[in-house]
Amino acid sequence: MLVCFCGRINLFLVSFLLFFSFSLWADDESARYTPQVRAVYKTMPSTVVISTTPVKNSDGTVIKPKVLGTGVIVDSDGYILTSEHVVHGYLDLDIVTFEGKKYSAELIFSSSEVDMALIKIRELDKPMKAIKFSFPGDLLLAEPVIAIGNPYGLTFSISDGILSSTGRRLKVDNQLVFDNLLQTSIKVNPGNSGGPLINLNGEMIGLMMASQTEAQGIGFALPVSKIEKVLSSWFSPERQAHAELGFTVVSEYDPEARKGYAVVKNVQLGKLNNLLGVRNDQKIIQVDDVKVRNAMDFYRYARTRKTGQQITITTIDNKKFFVQLFPLKGLTLAKSKLGLKFQRLGPEIARAISLPFDKGFVLSGIDVDVDLSMFRVRRGDMLFKIAEKQILNDLDFQMVLKDAKPGDRLPVVFFRVIPEGGNNYHVIPVNDVIVVR
Repeated sequence: MLVCFCGRINLFLVSFLLFFSFSLWADDESARYTPQVRAVYKTMPSTVVISTTPVKNSDGTVIKPKVLGTGVIVDSDGYILTSEHVVHGYLDLDIVTFEGKKYSAELIFSSSEVDMALIKIRELDKPMKAIKFSFPGDLLLAEPVIAIGNPYGLTFSISDGILSSTGRRLKVDNQLVFDNLLQTSIKVNPGNSGGPLINLNGEMIGLMMASQTEAQGIGFALPVSKIEKVLSSWFSPERQAHAELGFTVVSEYDPEARKGYAVVKNVQLGKLNNLLGVRNDQKIIQVDDVKVRNAMDFYRYARTRKTGQQITITTIDNKKFFVQLFPLKGLTLAKSKLGLKFQRLGPEIARAISLPFDKGFVLSGIDVDVDLSMFRVRRGDMLFKIAEKQILNDLDFQMVLKDAKPGDRLPVVFFRVIPEGGNNYHVIPVNDVIVVR
Protein backbone atom coordinates (compact mmCIF):
# COMPACT_ATOMS: atom_id res chain seq x y z
CA MET A 1 0.00 0.00 0.00
CA LEU A 2 2.83 2.37 0.88
CA VAL A 3 4.65 1.70 -2.39
CA CYS A 4 1.50 2.09 -4.35
CA PHE A 5 0.68 5.31 -2.55
CA CYS A 6 4.19 6.69 -3.14
CA GLY A 7 3.92 5.69 -6.77
CA ARG A 8 0.70 7.67 -6.99
CA ILE A 9 2.39 10.63 -5.30
CA ASN A 10 5.33 10.42 -7.71
CA LEU A 11 2.95 10.15 -10.67
CA PHE A 12 1.02 13.14 -9.36
CA LEU A 13 4.21 15.16 -8.86
CA VAL A 14 5.47 14.32 -12.34
CA SER A 15 2.11 15.26 -13.86
CA PHE A 16 1.99 18.49 -11.84
CA LEU A 17 5.55 19.47 -12.78
CA LEU A 18 4.93 18.72 -16.46
CA PHE A 19 1.71 20.77 -16.40
CA PHE A 20 3.46 23.59 -14.51
CA SER A 21 6.38 23.57 -16.96
CA PHE A 22 4.10 23.67 -19.98
CA SER A 23 2.13 26.48 -18.34
CA LEU A 24 5.31 28.45 -17.78
CA TRP A 25 6.42 27.77 -21.35
CA ALA A 26 3.02 28.87 -22.66
CA ASP A 27 3.12 32.02 -20.54
CA ASP A 28 6.67 32.70 -21.70
CA GLU A 29 5.64 32.32 -25.35
CA SER A 30 2.55 34.50 -24.96
CA ALA A 31 4.67 37.16 -23.26
CA ARG A 32 6.62 37.53 -26.49
CA TYR A 33 3.48 38.56 -28.34
CA THR A 34 3.52 42.06 -26.96
CA PRO A 35 1.14 44.79 -28.15
CA GLN A 36 4.01 46.06 -30.33
CA VAL A 37 4.38 42.67 -32.03
CA ARG A 38 0.65 42.36 -32.64
CA ALA A 39 0.45 45.89 -34.06
CA VAL A 40 3.35 45.23 -36.45
CA TYR A 41 1.94 41.94 -37.74
CA LYS A 42 -1.42 43.61 -38.25
CA THR A 43 0.09 46.50 -40.22
CA MET A 44 3.03 44.99 -42.12
CA PRO A 45 0.88 43.56 -44.99
CA SER A 46 -0.30 47.13 -45.68
CA THR A 47 3.26 48.42 -46.14
CA VAL A 48 5.28 48.25 -49.38
CA VAL A 49 8.73 48.99 -50.76
CA ILE A 50 8.85 51.65 -53.49
CA SER A 51 11.73 51.47 -55.96
CA THR A 52 12.71 52.68 -59.41
CA THR A 53 12.07 50.50 -62.44
CA PRO A 54 15.08 48.80 -64.13
CA VAL A 55 16.34 50.89 -67.06
CA LYS A 56 18.57 49.81 -69.95
CA ASN A 57 21.50 51.99 -70.95
CA SER A 58 22.38 52.61 -74.58
CA ASP A 59 25.03 49.87 -74.31
CA GLY A 60 22.43 47.33 -73.19
CA THR A 61 23.44 47.17 -69.53
CA VAL A 62 20.64 47.37 -66.99
CA ILE A 63 20.61 49.98 -64.23
CA LYS A 64 19.50 48.14 -61.13
CA PRO A 65 16.40 49.43 -59.34
CA LYS A 66 16.99 51.71 -56.38
CA VAL A 67 14.87 51.69 -53.23
CA LEU A 68 13.31 55.15 -52.95
CA GLY A 69 11.24 54.76 -49.82
CA THR A 70 8.15 53.27 -48.27
CA GLY A 71 4.45 53.29 -49.10
CA VAL A 72 1.18 52.53 -47.35
CA ILE A 73 -1.75 50.72 -48.97
CA VAL A 74 -4.78 52.96 -48.45
CA ASP A 75 -7.28 51.20 -50.75
CA SER A 76 -7.73 47.54 -51.64
CA ASP A 77 -7.70 48.40 -55.38
CA GLY A 78 -3.96 49.08 -55.21
CA TYR A 79 -3.77 52.76 -54.22
CA ILE A 80 -0.61 53.48 -52.24
CA LEU A 81 0.23 56.62 -50.26
CA THR A 82 3.79 57.86 -49.86
CA SER A 83 5.76 61.10 -49.45
CA GLU A 84 6.00 63.34 -52.50
CA HIS A 85 9.75 63.77 -52.08
CA VAL A 86 10.16 59.97 -52.28
CA VAL A 87 8.76 59.73 -55.82
CA HIS A 88 9.53 63.23 -57.08
CA GLY A 89 10.61 63.05 -60.71
CA TYR A 90 9.35 59.48 -61.25
CA LEU A 91 6.19 58.52 -63.11
CA ASP A 92 6.85 54.77 -63.34
CA LEU A 93 7.66 52.81 -60.19
CA ASP A 94 8.02 49.30 -58.87
CA ILE A 95 6.23 48.07 -55.75
CA VAL A 96 7.20 45.08 -53.60
CA THR A 97 4.75 43.83 -50.97
CA PHE A 98 5.58 42.22 -47.65
CA GLU A 99 4.78 38.79 -49.12
CA GLY A 100 7.32 39.43 -51.90
CA LYS A 101 4.99 40.17 -54.82
CA LYS A 102 6.25 42.73 -57.32
CA TYR A 103 4.04 45.14 -59.24
CA SER A 104 4.41 48.01 -61.67
CA ALA A 105 2.80 51.26 -60.55
CA GLU A 106 2.22 54.80 -61.76
CA LEU A 107 1.97 58.19 -60.12
CA ILE A 108 -1.65 59.40 -59.89
CA PHE A 109 -1.64 62.51 -57.68
CA SER A 110 1.11 64.41 -55.88
CA SER A 111 1.57 67.61 -53.90
CA SER A 112 4.90 69.03 -52.79
CA GLU A 113 3.03 71.53 -50.60
CA VAL A 114 1.78 68.75 -48.29
CA ASP A 115 4.54 66.25 -49.24
CA MET A 116 2.08 63.54 -50.22
CA ALA A 117 1.75 61.41 -53.35
CA LEU A 118 -0.68 58.71 -54.45
CA ILE A 119 0.44 55.92 -56.74
CA LYS A 120 -1.58 53.05 -58.18
CA ILE A 121 -0.66 49.51 -59.14
CA ARG A 122 -1.33 48.97 -62.84
CA GLU A 123 -2.35 45.31 -62.98
CA LEU A 124 -3.56 44.00 -59.64
CA ASP A 125 -4.27 40.27 -59.36
CA LYS A 126 -6.09 40.34 -56.02
CA PRO A 127 -7.37 42.91 -53.50
CA MET A 128 -4.77 44.37 -51.16
CA LYS A 129 -5.06 44.93 -47.43
CA ALA A 130 -5.66 48.62 -46.77
CA ILE A 131 -4.26 50.10 -43.56
CA LYS A 132 -6.64 51.11 -40.80
CA PHE A 133 -6.69 54.84 -39.99
CA SER A 134 -6.86 56.19 -36.47
CA PHE A 135 -9.23 59.06 -35.79
CA PRO A 136 -7.80 62.59 -36.02
CA GLY A 137 -7.10 63.77 -32.50
CA ASP A 138 -6.95 60.27 -31.00
CA LEU A 139 -3.41 60.79 -29.72
CA LEU A 140 -1.78 60.35 -26.32
CA LEU A 141 1.52 62.01 -25.49
CA ALA A 142 4.18 59.44 -24.55
CA GLU A 143 2.15 56.56 -26.01
CA PRO A 144 4.28 53.91 -27.75
CA VAL A 145 4.47 54.32 -31.53
CA ILE A 146 6.04 52.21 -34.27
CA ALA A 147 7.40 53.04 -37.71
CA ILE A 148 7.72 50.56 -40.57
CA GLY A 149 10.09 51.45 -43.38
CA ASN A 150 13.03 50.65 -45.61
CA PRO A 151 15.98 52.66 -44.22
CA TYR A 152 18.99 52.52 -46.54
CA GLY A 153 17.28 49.71 -48.47
CA LEU A 154 16.88 47.48 -45.38
CA THR A 155 13.35 46.51 -46.26
CA PHE A 156 10.51 46.21 -43.75
CA SER A 157 12.52 47.41 -40.77
CA ILE A 158 10.78 48.19 -37.48
CA SER A 159 11.59 51.18 -35.27
CA ASP A 160 9.80 52.07 -32.08
CA GLY A 161 9.59 55.02 -29.76
CA ILE A 162 7.02 57.32 -28.24
CA LEU A 163 4.84 60.16 -29.42
CA SER A 164 6.86 63.11 -28.17
CA SER A 165 4.64 66.02 -29.17
CA THR A 166 2.04 67.31 -31.60
CA GLY A 167 1.59 70.55 -33.55
CA ARG A 168 5.30 70.87 -34.34
CA ARG A 169 6.72 73.12 -37.06
CA LEU A 170 9.54 72.13 -39.39
CA LYS A 171 11.80 74.82 -40.83
CA VAL A 172 14.38 74.50 -43.59
CA ASP A 173 16.82 77.38 -44.10
CA ASN A 174 14.77 79.39 -41.59
CA GLN A 175 11.69 79.02 -43.79
CA LEU A 176 8.53 77.39 -42.42
CA VAL A 177 7.97 74.33 -44.57
CA PHE A 178 5.40 72.29 -42.62
CA ASP A 179 3.33 72.82 -39.51
CA ASN A 180 1.06 70.73 -37.29
CA LEU A 181 3.44 67.75 -37.46
CA LEU A 182 3.73 64.84 -35.04
CA GLN A 183 7.08 64.58 -33.25
CA THR A 184 8.37 61.13 -32.30
CA SER A 185 11.53 59.72 -30.76
CA ILE A 186 12.04 57.69 -33.95
CA LYS A 187 14.71 59.04 -36.31
CA VAL A 188 13.76 59.03 -40.00
CA ASN A 189 16.55 57.62 -42.19
CA PRO A 190 16.60 57.68 -46.01
CA GLY A 191 14.06 55.03 -47.07
CA ASN A 192 11.82 55.50 -44.02
CA SER A 193 9.91 58.38 -45.61
CA GLY A 194 6.40 57.49 -46.72
CA GLY A 195 6.06 54.69 -44.20
CA PRO A 196 3.31 54.45 -41.58
CA LEU A 197 3.57 55.63 -38.00
CA ILE A 198 1.18 53.39 -36.04
CA ASN A 199 -0.16 53.08 -32.52
CA LEU A 200 -0.48 49.85 -30.53
CA ASN A 201 -3.90 49.20 -32.09
CA GLY A 202 -2.20 48.87 -35.47
CA GLU A 203 -3.82 52.10 -36.69
CA MET A 204 -1.94 54.67 -38.73
CA ILE A 205 -1.61 57.96 -36.88
CA GLY A 206 0.88 59.56 -39.28
CA LEU A 207 3.15 59.30 -42.31
CA MET A 208 6.90 59.41 -41.59
CA MET A 209 8.59 62.24 -43.49
CA ALA A 210 11.67 63.92 -41.96
CA SER A 211 14.20 64.10 -39.14
CA GLN A 212 15.76 66.92 -37.19
CA THR A 213 19.21 66.79 -38.74
CA GLU A 214 20.95 68.52 -35.83
CA ALA A 215 19.58 66.08 -33.23
CA GLN A 216 19.39 62.36 -32.62
CA GLY A 217 16.14 60.51 -32.05
CA ILE A 218 13.78 63.20 -33.32
CA GLY A 219 11.51 62.39 -36.25
CA PHE A 220 8.46 64.04 -37.75
CA ALA A 221 5.31 62.64 -39.35
CA LEU A 222 2.32 64.12 -41.13
CA PRO A 223 -0.72 63.64 -38.85
CA VAL A 224 -3.65 61.53 -39.99
CA SER A 225 -5.87 64.64 -39.89
CA LYS A 226 -3.92 66.14 -42.80
CA ILE A 227 -3.57 62.80 -44.58
CA GLU A 228 -7.31 62.15 -44.43
CA LYS A 229 -8.15 65.63 -45.70
CA VAL A 230 -5.94 65.29 -48.79
CA LEU A 231 -6.92 61.67 -49.51
CA SER A 232 -10.61 62.52 -49.17
CA SER A 233 -10.10 65.13 -51.87
CA TRP A 234 -8.20 62.72 -54.13
CA PHE A 235 -10.77 59.95 -53.60
CA SER A 236 -13.78 62.23 -53.89
CA PRO A 237 -16.35 61.77 -56.70
CA GLU A 238 -15.32 65.24 -57.91
CA ARG A 239 -11.80 64.01 -58.67
CA GLN A 240 -12.55 60.39 -59.57
CA ALA A 241 -15.74 60.73 -61.63
CA HIS A 242 -16.13 64.51 -62.12
CA ALA A 243 -19.37 64.23 -60.20
CA GLU A 244 -20.62 65.83 -57.01
CA LEU A 245 -22.68 64.89 -53.97
CA GLY A 246 -23.28 68.41 -52.69
CA PHE A 247 -21.72 67.66 -49.29
CA THR A 248 -18.49 66.40 -47.75
CA VAL A 249 -17.72 63.86 -45.03
CA VAL A 250 -15.13 64.27 -42.27
CA SER A 251 -13.98 62.19 -39.31
CA GLU A 252 -14.79 63.49 -35.85
CA TYR A 253 -13.50 62.06 -32.58
CA ASP A 254 -14.99 62.40 -29.09
CA PRO A 255 -12.04 62.02 -26.65
CA GLU A 256 -14.29 61.60 -23.61
CA ALA A 257 -16.33 58.79 -25.13
CA ARG A 258 -13.26 57.58 -27.07
CA LYS A 259 -15.45 57.13 -30.15
CA GLY A 260 -15.28 58.52 -33.64
CA TYR A 261 -17.67 58.88 -36.54
CA ALA A 262 -17.95 59.80 -40.21
CA VAL A 263 -19.89 63.08 -40.14
CA VAL A 264 -21.66 65.01 -42.91
CA LYS A 265 -20.43 68.61 -43.41
CA ASN A 266 -20.66 71.48 -45.90
CA VAL A 267 -24.12 70.55 -47.20
CA GLN A 268 -24.96 72.79 -50.16
CA LEU A 269 -28.40 74.19 -49.49
CA GLY A 270 -30.89 73.88 -52.31
CA LYS A 271 -29.11 70.94 -53.97
CA LEU A 272 -31.29 67.88 -54.57
CA ASN A 273 -29.45 65.74 -52.00
CA ASN A 274 -30.09 68.44 -49.42
CA LEU A 275 -33.76 68.47 -50.38
CA LEU A 276 -33.81 64.68 -49.98
CA GLY A 277 -32.85 64.98 -46.31
CA VAL A 278 -29.06 65.25 -46.05
CA ARG A 279 -28.11 67.60 -43.20
CA ASN A 280 -24.93 68.80 -41.55
CA ASP A 281 -23.62 66.79 -38.57
CA GLN A 282 -25.40 63.55 -39.49
CA LYS A 283 -23.28 60.56 -38.44
CA ILE A 284 -22.92 57.94 -41.19
CA ILE A 285 -22.55 54.27 -40.29
CA GLN A 286 -23.15 52.67 -43.70
CA VAL A 287 -23.17 53.42 -47.45
CA ASP A 288 -25.18 50.89 -49.45
CA ASP A 289 -24.11 47.62 -47.76
CA VAL A 290 -20.64 48.81 -46.69
CA LYS A 291 -19.97 49.68 -43.05
CA VAL A 292 -18.42 53.12 -42.49
CA ARG A 293 -16.19 53.92 -39.53
CA ASN A 294 -14.59 57.18 -40.66
CA ALA A 295 -14.31 59.57 -43.61
CA MET A 296 -11.76 57.38 -45.41
CA ASP A 297 -14.18 54.44 -45.37
CA PHE A 298 -16.80 56.69 -46.97
CA TYR A 299 -14.52 58.03 -49.70
CA ARG A 300 -13.02 54.62 -50.46
CA TYR A 301 -16.51 53.56 -51.41
CA ALA A 302 -17.64 56.83 -53.02
CA ARG A 303 -14.56 56.64 -55.27
CA THR A 304 -16.08 53.67 -57.08
CA ARG A 305 -19.40 55.36 -57.88
CA LYS A 306 -20.22 57.05 -61.21
CA THR A 307 -22.33 60.00 -62.36
CA GLY A 308 -26.05 59.23 -62.08
CA GLN A 309 -25.61 56.38 -59.60
CA GLN A 310 -27.58 56.35 -56.39
CA ILE A 311 -26.09 55.73 -52.94
CA THR A 312 -28.04 54.67 -49.86
CA ILE A 313 -26.71 56.35 -46.72
CA THR A 314 -27.61 55.01 -43.27
CA THR A 315 -27.11 57.25 -40.24
CA ILE A 316 -26.46 56.29 -36.62
CA ASP A 317 -30.15 56.73 -35.80
CA ASN A 318 -31.02 54.24 -38.60
CA LYS A 319 -32.38 56.84 -40.99
CA LYS A 320 -31.79 56.13 -44.68
CA PHE A 321 -31.20 58.66 -47.44
CA PHE A 322 -30.96 57.96 -51.14
CA VAL A 323 -28.47 60.41 -52.65
CA GLN A 324 -27.25 60.76 -56.20
CA LEU A 325 -24.06 61.77 -58.00
CA PHE A 326 -24.57 64.74 -60.32
CA PRO A 327 -22.28 65.78 -63.21
CA LEU A 328 -20.04 68.75 -62.48
CA LYS A 329 -20.70 71.96 -64.37
CA GLY A 330 -19.07 75.35 -64.75
CA LEU A 331 -16.84 76.41 -61.87
CA THR A 332 -16.97 73.04 -60.11
CA LEU A 333 -15.88 71.29 -63.31
CA ALA A 334 -12.97 73.72 -63.69
CA LYS A 335 -11.85 73.07 -60.10
CA SER A 336 -12.09 69.32 -60.58
CA LYS A 337 -10.28 69.08 -63.92
CA LEU A 338 -7.83 71.98 -63.64
CA GLY A 339 -7.33 72.42 -59.90
CA LEU A 340 -8.21 76.11 -60.27
CA LYS A 341 -10.86 77.93 -58.27
CA PHE A 342 -12.63 80.78 -60.03
CA GLN A 343 -14.93 83.45 -58.64
CA ARG A 344 -17.61 85.04 -60.76
CA LEU A 345 -17.09 88.78 -61.05
CA GLY A 346 -19.69 91.40 -60.20
CA PRO A 347 -19.54 95.12 -59.39
CA GLU A 348 -18.86 94.58 -55.66
CA ILE A 349 -16.08 92.03 -56.15
CA ALA A 350 -14.53 94.08 -58.94
CA ARG A 351 -14.38 97.14 -56.66
CA ALA A 352 -12.97 95.10 -53.77
CA ILE A 353 -10.00 93.84 -55.82
CA SER A 354 -9.61 97.01 -57.91
CA LEU A 355 -10.54 95.53 -61.29
CA PRO A 356 -11.90 97.74 -64.08
CA PHE A 357 -14.14 94.87 -65.28
CA ASP A 358 -17.22 93.54 -63.55
CA LYS A 359 -17.96 90.53 -65.76
CA GLY A 360 -16.08 87.29 -66.22
CA PHE A 361 -14.08 85.09 -63.83
CA VAL A 362 -11.11 85.81 -61.60
CA LEU A 363 -8.68 83.19 -60.26
CA SER A 364 -9.29 82.92 -56.52
CA GLY A 365 -7.39 79.77 -55.53
CA ILE A 366 -5.16 76.92 -56.66
CA ASP A 367 -5.38 73.34 -55.34
CA VAL A 368 -2.41 72.01 -53.38
CA ASP A 369 -1.57 69.33 -55.95
CA VAL A 370 -1.19 71.76 -58.88
CA ASP A 371 2.50 72.05 -59.81
CA LEU A 372 3.29 75.73 -59.34
CA SER A 373 6.96 75.48 -60.33
CA MET A 374 6.22 76.34 -63.97
CA PHE A 375 2.94 78.17 -63.37
CA ARG A 376 2.98 81.88 -64.28
CA VAL A 377 -0.66 82.61 -63.50
CA ARG A 378 -1.43 83.83 -59.99
CA ARG A 379 -4.42 84.63 -57.80
CA GLY A 380 -6.29 87.76 -58.91
CA ASP A 381 -5.65 87.20 -62.60
CA MET A 382 -8.72 87.37 -64.81
CA LEU A 383 -9.49 84.44 -67.10
CA PHE A 384 -9.81 85.20 -70.81
CA LYS A 385 -9.41 81.96 -72.81
CA ILE A 386 -9.00 78.23 -72.37
CA ALA A 387 -7.88 76.32 -75.48
CA GLU A 388 -8.72 79.29 -77.72
CA LYS A 389 -12.25 79.44 -76.32
CA GLN A 390 -13.20 82.72 -74.69
CA ILE A 391 -14.77 82.04 -71.27
CA LEU A 392 -17.75 84.29 -70.57
CA ASN A 393 -20.11 82.00 -68.63
CA ASP A 394 -20.53 78.55 -67.05
CA LEU A 395 -21.55 77.02 -70.36
CA ASP A 396 -18.19 78.02 -71.88
CA PHE A 397 -16.41 76.05 -69.14
CA GLN A 398 -18.63 73.09 -69.90
CA MET A 399 -17.96 73.21 -73.63
CA VAL A 400 -14.18 73.41 -73.36
CA LEU A 401 -13.66 70.95 -70.47
CA LYS A 402 -16.30 68.23 -70.84
CA ASP A 403 -14.15 66.10 -73.19
CA ALA A 404 -10.75 67.02 -71.72
CA LYS A 405 -8.87 63.93 -70.52
CA PRO A 406 -6.25 63.59 -67.75
CA GLY A 407 -2.86 64.58 -69.09
CA ASP A 408 -4.22 66.90 -71.80
CA ARG A 409 -2.33 70.20 -71.96
CA LEU A 410 -4.62 73.19 -72.43
CA PRO A 411 -3.26 76.64 -73.36
CA VAL A 412 -4.80 79.42 -71.25
CA VAL A 413 -4.76 83.20 -71.42
CA PHE A 414 -5.30 85.43 -68.39
CA PHE A 415 -5.31 89.21 -68.00
CA ARG A 416 -3.31 90.77 -65.20
CA VAL A 417 -4.49 94.25 -64.23
CA ILE A 418 -1.85 96.62 -62.84
CA PRO A 419 -3.15 99.90 -61.35
CA GLU A 420 -1.23 103.02 -62.43
CA GLY A 421 -2.90 105.57 -60.18
CA GLY A 422 -6.31 107.14 -60.30
CA ASN A 423 -8.56 105.35 -62.76
CA ASN A 424 -5.68 104.28 -64.99
CA TYR A 425 -4.85 100.61 -65.44
CA HIS A 426 -2.29 98.64 -67.36
CA VAL A 427 -3.51 95.23 -68.60
CA ILE A 428 -1.00 92.58 -69.64
CA PRO A 429 -1.82 89.11 -71.03
CA VAL A 430 -0.41 86.08 -69.20
CA ASN A 431 -0.08 82.96 -71.33
CA ASP A 432 0.29 79.55 -69.69
CA VAL A 433 -0.45 75.85 -70.06
CA ILE A 434 -2.55 73.80 -67.64
CA VAL A 435 -2.47 70.01 -67.41
CA VAL A 436 -5.86 68.36 -67.03
CA ARG A 437 -6.11 66.16 -63.93
